[in-house]
Amino acid sequence: AESLGRASAVEALRAWGPDVLYAHSLTDPELEADVLDVAPGIFFAHAYFGTCISGSKTLRGLKEPTPCTRHFGPGCLAHYYPHRCGGLNPLVMLREYQRNEDRKQLLSKYQRIVVLSDHMRAEYLRQGFSPDRVHTLSYFPPGGAASAGVDETPFHLVPQRREPGPWRIAYIGRLEYLKGGSLLLEALHQLREKGSAVEMVFLGDGPERPSLQQRAAQISAENPKLKIDFRGWVDSAEVRAILSRTDLVVVPSIWPEPFGLVGIEAGRSGVPVVANAVGGIPEWLIDGLNGFLAPGDPPTSIGLAHAISRAIASPERHEELRRGAAAVAARFEISSHLGRLLPLFSEVARAPDRPGRAH
Repeated sequence: AESLGRASAVEALRAWGPDVLYAHSLTDPELEADVLDVAPGIFFAHAYFGTCISGSKTLRGLKEPTPCTRHFGPGCLAHYYPHRCGGLNPLVMLREYQRNEDRKQLLSKYQRIVVLSDHMRAEYLRQGFSPDRVHTLSYFPPGGAASAGVDETPFHLVPQRREPGPWRIAYIGRLEYLKGGSLLLEALHQLREKGSAVEMVFLGDGPERPSLQQRAAQISAENPKLKIDFRGWVDSAEVRAILSRTDLVVVPSIWPEPFGLVGIEAGRSGVPVVANAVGGIPEWLIDGLNGFLAPGDPPTSIGLAHAISRAIASPERHEELRRGAAAVAARFEISSHLGRLLPLFSEVARAPDRPGRAH
C-alpha cells in the first residue's frame, strides 16, 4: 500500500482474489473498510480495539488503579476525566473515541473475531458481539494450562536446582505506568522485612524509566540486601541468557493484560512467574504450579510482595515451581492454535454471503 498507493493496493488485492482476510490491527479505519469489501475477514484482537477510548481498560482516578468492565459507548466520555482513562487533552479524547467507535463498527463487518484468552472473549461479548462470532484460539491443548503437571515435564526442560546466593528476579517489558514498574519497586521495598538478598534487573525502556531509577536508588540505599539494575532493551539472545540465570520473573501489570506472553517465555527457561491476577494472566499462571498470583482487583504492592515472598520462600518450593513453569510452557504449542484457526478459515471462505469473487 505504501508503494502502490491505497486505491491501487486495494485493487491489486481484489485482482488477486483472496479467499479470506486475516487482519491484525490495521491502523487506518478507512483502508480497513475498503479491504473488507474485497473478501470475508477474520480479525485477531491482540488488544482492546473498539472497546475503550484509550485502549487501557483501566480506571486510574480511583485510590488504586482498577480494571474497567464498562460497555464502550458515549458514557465513556463522561468517565474519561474523573477516572483518568487517558491523557488530559480533550481533542485527543474525542479523536480516540471516534477512532474506536469506527473500529467497533468495522468489527461488526468481520465474520469472526479471534482472541487468545477467555478474558478477551468475555470483553467482546460484553460489547454486544455474538458468541458464535468470537473465538478463543488458545495455544494450549484441551484442558488448558491448568491440566499441566510436573510429572508431564519433558526431561530436558526440568531445570536444575538453583545455585546458592541472592534471589535473582527479572522484569521484562516496556517501562510505562500501566506495566506496573513502580508497583514492583514498592513490593521489593516491603521485602526488606523478609531479610532475603535480592538482585533485581529491569529489561526494557520507556517513559517511566527515569522516575523508576530514582525510586530504585532510594530503595536500594535503605536496603543493602537489594540491588536493582536497569539494562534497557536487549536482544532475544541476551534475554534468554539472562533468563538462564534468573530465579523469578515478575509481571506487575496493573492493566488487564490481554494474555501476557512473557510468562510463557519465562517458563520455557524453567523460570516461574509472579503476576497480578489481571486480564488473561490467570489462564496460564496457575497459582502454586508455575508461580503465584497476586490480587488484581485492585493490584497492590502488598499483594505483590506477598506473592513474591511465597515464590522464594525456600529452595525446595522454588524448585517445584520451576518444574511447573517448564511443564506449563511445554504445553504451549502453535499446533493447538492452528488446529482451531484453520477450520475457521475454511468456514469463513465458504460463507454464502461473502464479499468479493464468487466460487
